[in-house]
Amino acid sequence: MLITFTGPQSSGKSTLIERCRQTYGDRFEYVGEIARTVARQGLKINEDGEDIGQLLIINKHLENSLKQNAILDRCIVDALMYSLYSKEQGKIADWVMKYCLEIYTLTLNKYDLIFYTDPEIPLEIDGVRSSSLEFRAAIVKHFENFLETHSAKKNIIRLVGNVEERFALVASAIESFETK
Repeated sequence: MLITFTGPQSSGKSTLIERCRQTYGDRFEYVGEIARTVARQGLKINEDGEDIGQLLIINKHLENSLKQNAILDRCIVDALMYSLYSKEQGKIADWVMKYCLEIYTLTLNKYDLIFYTDPEIPLEIDGVRSSSLEFRAAIVKHFENFLETHSAKKNIIRLVGNVEERFALVASAIESFETK
């Protein structure tokens, strides 16, 4: 089973993954967020993202899509949303955007459950996340457009409410998937 959380920065993904870790223990492999690793390599991310950093992120999502029994903090959907933003801003080349779309097409169906964390949580500044509310709003808009066009896809589940309510939806979806 391959489970992923997706959504804009500071929307509760890591908190929910920690709840999964507490609940499911070593039943799953837990894979952390990729962009922070790229940033630690001195590459630009978020609204400053450029070709090389974005390519590293995309390729890591491709690699992660091959995992089994894993819960991922972000997936190719995130790479696509952030690439769309970067392309609009002239930060990445056309071929990088096309590559991201190809990897998205190849990998989207590999995820058994995709949990979208609704961004109703206030933006938390941690030195890595962008503090720009304009950037966050643009990313949220890309996610909302994605959800509109993929609303019929059964494995995308929108998480709203507090942590307990969100986690109850996660646990229920995992249980339902496993009993299929």
